[in-house]
Amino acid sequence: MPALVAYALIAFQAKSSLPAPTEPPLNTDPTITALEKKAGLKFDDLFPRRSFFGRGANVLNWSPDSTRALYTWSPYGWRGGNDLYLYDARDGKSVRLTTPESLTGFDRDLTKALERYKKEEEDQAKADAMSDLAWREWRLKQKEESEKRREPQPSYGGVGFAKFSPDGKTILFGFDGDLFTMPAEGGKPKRLTRTQANEGDANWLPDGSGIVFERQGAVYRRKFASGEEEQLNPELARGVAYSGYSLSPDGRWLMVSGFKGVGGERQVDYITYRDRFAQAQKTGRGVADDEFKGESYLYLYDLSQDSLEELKGDGKPWEVWKWPGGKEWQELSLNEKAFSKDSKQFVFGTWKRTAREQEIIVADLENKKLKTIYKGKPDGEHTTPGLARPFFLPDGNVIALLDATGYRQPWKLNPNTETASPITKGDYESYPVMATPDGLSLIVSAGKENPARLDLYKVDINSGSTVRMTKEDGMYRNPQVSPDG
Repeated sequence: MPALVAYALIAFQAKSSLPAPTEPPLNTDPTITALEKKAGLKFDDLFPRRSFFGRGANVLNWSPDSTRALYTWSPYGWRGGNDLYLYDARDGKSVRLTTPESLTGFDRDLTKALERYKKEEEDQAKADAMSDLAWREWRLKQKEESEKRREPQPSYGGVGFAKFSPDGKTILFGFDGDLFTMPAEGGKPKRLTRTQANEGDANWLPDGSGIVFERQGAVYRRKFASGEEEQLNPELARGVAYSGYSLSPDGRWLMVSGFKGVGGERQVDYITYRDRFAQAQKTGRGVADDEFKGESYLYLYDLSQDSLEELKGDGKPWEVWKWPGGKEWQELSLNEKAFSKDSKQFVFGTWKRTAREQEIIVADLENKKLKTIYKGKPDGEHTTPGLARPFFLPDGNVIALLDATGYRQPWKLNPNTETASPITKGDYESYPVMATPDGLSLIVSAGKENPARLDLYKVDINSGSTVRMTKEDGMYRNPQVSPDG
């Protein structure tokens, strides 16, 4: 490294004695060429024409029996989107489940996209052999053509998401805004939707008899056997727009989040002098002491009162939380699995920033009652309460991330006694990932051995003893742990 610094200083000193740079690029100057030769370092060594790095794999989820995992990935040099792969933990082998060619029948522009990628790769290969001046001119031409282009080019977006069915035999995945299924061992995809709207955030029904998904600001349920499709989210209060959902394990309860925009930013006047005469203009300009204009809501809705044959009850959702905006910033913290295993309770966290009030609240779904099981006044970093993301253990206790010890660590909350106790202890941060099926251990991502790392550990919830799961030191972000832990 010192040698590189020295060469950089030599090049800088030599540059100061040269005339102002002109075209062609500086490295055609004999003085700089001589310095490059002496250093053994070229511009392309620092800024290569092709990146040294490929794409990382994105692990999506594990099969219910913990033997296989789905992930998306693309080989080095591929210009399109990622394809879907299946990793088998039993033999350590991966199988590619989708290719652009296997999906051409579902996208009219895909053939053109493949032709485009082929031509671009051929052009890139020729450019790799160009001189520095020719390379620069080619790059400028590419940039100019891109800026003049008015229509998007045909492209391959790849697989957006994929999920195993509850029995692990079928895969649900998204491509080009539509939904598909295919056998878990691979095979021809079967198209489920074909609309101009995008379908996303799709999940299997608990019994695997159908799916739920989002489309244009609404949640739909489709059953495979009958082909029935119905909208699940109820009508919200006037002006409140749907923003997200979650389904209980038994499929009876629907969590719906909503948002209501109220007004806009303050308008300020300013003067422009672009034309012959000064002109007064208005624009939105928010400042730190403005009130928050938006409103946020959280609802729980009983789906058992709705069916295609009959509508029961009043059809109104239960509002369990509301932030009306104003001066006080408030925040909601939700876990992907906020429902209890028996679907009788729902847990969430709230945070009032100015008052420094954090609460963990349990909703009794059958009796429609709310109970605060934890109250605290965190004095640490202000984004920590949003990371609480509470969830239930099989025994009814709740796990939540708190910083009451001075570090972000998982705590066990007892809804009956309204007491809390830390699961991990020590001068390090620890983030809960999931609980094991028996509810006795917690998988955490922690910097226990080094604050610059995040390794995975299995922690005994009762004793706090830890066992490291990762063999190599590193920063393990967004880990996907198999269901068996």
